[in-house]
Amino acid sequence: MIRMLLMLMLPIGQGCKPNDAPQTETDTDTDDHHHPIDTGLQSFTVTGVVTDDDGFPVENALVQVGGDDNSRVFTDSNGEFALWFSETGLGEPAIVAAKQGYRAIGYEYFEPDTPISLVLREVSTTDNIEYVYEDPGDGIDNMREDCSHCHTTFVSEFLTSKHAEATKNPLLQDLYAGISRAHTDAESCASLANLSQGAAHGQPSTGNVTSNPSIC
Repeated sequence: MIRMLLMLMLPIGQGCKPNDAPQTETDTDTDDHHHPIDTGLQSFTVTGVVTDDDGFPVENALVQVGGDDNSRVFTDSNGEFALWFSETGLGEPAIVAAKQGYRAIGYEYFEPDTPISLVLREVSTTDNIEYVYEDPGDGIDNMREDCSHCHTTFVSEFLTSKHAEATKNPLLQDLYAGISRAHTDAESCASLANLSQGAAHGQPSTGNVTSNPSIC
């Protein structure tokens, strides 16, 4: 009798075929008694395309979940990509894309089965003289539309460092501009132009340093 029951049950077990791997999963954990607990965190495939400002696909662009190098992939010749995202519950996740010669871009609020588009802006090799440097903020208030909104700690550390003071120093500004405010006319500047190359070998230094003599 038992043998007959087993023979009847066997085809039922053999007839169950596993489904293909799901595109979306809900992560679970276990308690002290090894009972599954639904954490509410999701894992799913994120697909999309990376293009430039003109709408052309960007091949071989790096794409990954922000902060997760293990999720890194590269776009194909059509600018398309697919990567696996596992939610951690820490912060607001973002899909980021980057490639040399372009400005990096991030995409938040993505969801399963919804392809995303990321547009990379090409970096110009010429200086934009019309660019206006914005106020970085105070490094405290992250609700304002300035640098402190995303980089609160970075701005705070910068503002309390000597770097923030140095960029206001006229002597440092002169160094980068290739000028010297110590000389108010061309004749004064030209008289010390030879010192711009430093003291001759074997000769004591005068201690004077001038900027680019070509501006005299």
